[in-house]
Amino acid sequence: MIGVETGRTMQPPRLLVYGVPGVGKTTLGAEAPNAIFQPTEEGAELVGVDRFSMAISWERVLENIEKLRTEDHDYQTYVLDTLDCAEPLNHASICRSFKVAAIGDLEFGKGYAAAQELWRGLLAALDRLRREKQMGILLLAHAETKRVHEPDLPELDRWVLPMNNRSSSIITGWCDFVGFSTFRTTTREEKANFGATRTRAISSGERIIKTSMRPSHIAKTRYPMADEIALSWSSLSQAIAGEQKNAA
Repeated sequence: MIGVETGRTMQPPRLLVYGVPGVGKTTLGAEAPNAIFQPTEEGAELVGVDRFSMAISWERVLENIEKLRTEDHDYQTYVLDTLDCAEPLNHASICRSFKVAAIGDLEFGKGYAAAQELWRGLLAALDRLRREKQMGILLLAHAETKRVHEPDLPELDRWVLPMNNRSSSIITGWCDFVGFSTFRTTTREEKANFGATRTRAISSGERIIKTSMRPSHIAKTRYPMADEIALSWSSLSQAIAGEQKNAA
């Protein structure tokens, strides 16, 4: 039928990788092809990657994206390091616009609604960059645990983005891939006092990305891949291409 497309069409990926401290998120970004970093916190300078200066405003982040879109360069991957440290810049921009001291000073959630529109604008700018320059997008973020309540599950702690919930939902919905990066952990039963046993968590030091949503963490992928892969750009890119099945 005219106008119907079939088959898989690969576009530069829109990735979000968040995780525990020290797991290697910035290093992952440095491994991406011809990466250019937009730092919103310190760390990228220690890795020695190509980067813009530390963003001091939301407007500067957008200006640098526009530079990449309109100027000639050889960069292939845009890395925002980190997403959650960009959120205070977002909120500060709203406060300047409405002339308030804090985003919560705006009644009826008006400030947070405006912040979400700024996020949508940034994602639209990244889509233009991706489309016109064929650049991949990698958003890096920290992680925090949050107590959650779901109708079919007991109350539990979940690893999530340390951001406003609605803003987080907008961003994760836009991404093709959201991965939780952590160290592989196993448990072992040990004898305790008076004949009791206790469970001890043991980390092997192996760094992994969890790619599927679970009660313990948020994740998603639009690419067919294993539930866990090694935390490296080669493993991630191979999994996106359908060439790798697991972290082993």
